[in-house]
Amino acid sequence: TIETDNNGVVAVRIGALRVETNPRAELRLRFGKAGATRLADMTSPVETIELRAARVLGAPGQEPFVPKPFENTLALVGIVDVGGVDAVATPMNPSAAGVFIHAEAIENILDGGGLVRPGWVVFLEIALASMGILIIGILAPRTPAAAVVVLVLGVTVTVVGVSFSLFVLAQTLLAPALPVLAVLLA
Repeated sequence: TIETDNNGVVAVRIGALRVETNPRAELRLRFGKAGATRLADMTSPVETIELRAARVLGAPGQEPFVPKPFENTLALVGIVDVGGVDAVATPMNPSAAGVFIHAEAIENILDGGGLVRPGWVVFLEIALASMGILIIGILAPRTPAAAVVVLVLGVTVTVVGVSFSLFVLAQTLLAPALPVLAVLLA
């Protein structure tokens, strides 16, 4: 089932599972969990294991592959090669194999770890920009230049800190660029 509002798609439901999306039905993935560097992570309900084709096919010199049962298991099959045609840049890796992107998506969906950007975030960005401009506009004319630089840096650090806190604590995306740019140009 697809849930929509006046702006577009809000979420997709698959049985009891609800996956939030942006208005174009795209997922906002939180990268950094699944991938070639994690062969097995027992802290997650999703286990990622990379298995080379040479081992599965029984190539000479390879340890034989003994398949464990795949019951109640999602198995992704993909090509993992350097400079391959299925390579995608992510925030964590300049050339991640597409199969690992799919693993990230599945893990985000299953553990609820995807990122969100609710409509109120835009208003918060505008409010932070306005408050920054107001603070700089009121204090700058009465303050020495060195203090204005410190003030601008303080407001900038505060905005970036709010953005980082929302990302870490609430998996919410707030773009600090607009408020920081507004403060710098004020």
